[in-house]
Amino acid sequence: MTGKPVTPFDLYRANLTFVLQMLSFGLEARQQACEFETQRIRRDVAAVDGIRTAALAAHDLSKLTASCNTVARDYTATTANLWQQTMSSAVRLQSACSEGLREALATWQSACGGPWPMQAPSSPAMLLWQEWLQRIRSTAAQTPYRPTGGGDASEDTAAGPANSTRPPSSSGYDQQGGRHVG
Repeated sequence: MTGKPVTPFDLYRANLTFVLQMLSFGLEARQQACEFETQRIRRDVAAVDGIRTAALAAHDLSKLTASCNTVARDYTATTANLWQQTMSSAVRLQSACSEGLREALATWQSACGGPWPMQAPSSPAMLLWQEWLQRIRSTAAQTPYRPTGGGDASEDTAAGPANSTRPPSSSGYDQQGGRHVG
């Protein structure tokens, strides 16, 4: 055997289900957007027809103004109704999409989390690699946490002059005949 992990068919099925679910949500959103656009076009056509009819039927300016106000009120009411429908549709699609996404990810996670059949490593290099990783893990687990900079005098001298509490002038360099720059 080659030592490669065998991917179960359930994972492929979960991936395909996830992709198809997201595509169906996208297509549903596009379909509803097209339906709302069709309603907006119908609203605009009705408003233009209403104004044209009002202009043809009016014999004086006051009658034309009253007819145009009626068309404008209808246009505004239709627009508000379309906005409400659009918002409720968006909220419904968002909640359905998030619920579908949650279910699809849960299915995908359960397909991924199952026990996958693994072949035993047959390569000596792979055995050495696994042994090395095991030693690193055990060393990391056994190493106690040691905080740095606790104020111990031995830590100050071990850390060097950068972390020392003494000023640089008392380091002894100037007493040995060194020159100061500055």
